[in-house]
Amino acid sequence: MTRTLAFCSLKGGTGKTTLCYNILERAVNIGLKSAVVDFDPRQGSLEMLEIRQTLGRPRWDGAAAQVNADGADELERFRAVTDYDLVVCDLPGSENIAMLRVLRQADLILSPVGAGLVDTVAGRDLARNLETGGLKATFIANSLPTHAAWEETVHQDLAAMGLETCPVSLRRRSAYIRSILDGYGVCEWSRHSPAAREVNDLWRWIAERLKLPSGQLV
Repeated sequence: MTRTLAFCSLKGGTGKTTLCYNILERAVNIGLKSAVVDFDPRQGSLEMLEIRQTLGRPRWDGAAAQVNADGADELERFRAVTDYDLVVCDLPGSENIAMLRVLRQADLILSPVGAGLVDTVAGRDLARNLETGGLKATFIANSLPTHAAWEETVHQDLAAMGLETCPVSLRRRSAYIRSILDGYGVCEWSRHSPAAREVNDLWRWIAERLKLPSGQLV
């Protein structure tokens, strides 16, 4: 049974694409047949996969597919004719009817939120808009400054708005960018780094929510 994970927000720059790529790598690492479906006009997820291929990094043995979907109907057809374990959707930093149609197909909706009022308010607005359609997102504190106080602040702000939050937070670390430019997921690039620990923790949480095996990660 295919599980669908969607990353979305109402603004750009929250780290959706980086999360998509690294979660896809973790799923592939344990042998799940996984694909990324890129709805963002900038096609950042597809570009990251192209960088990996161009630099000749270890192939994912067909377990990852480069798919550019323009609408919810294409996602529905894609899911119907493939046997993927996990489909990861990278949505644009905006909201429209097509996005809502995609989100209705998702088993889990995750929305990254950075430190600052603009991101927090955007999260609140997204939650309200999804609620009108009977949908609910879980919010991830992402790309936070390294100072520990920021994690508590962001979680408190989201909780004050009644928003569900993921227990895993991710920091603003150069390893995320450097690994992508080198054609790797951060866990491949530096498996014992703080960034890798964050991604592994996030993957285990996602796998539990989606009832997927979390696997023996390397």
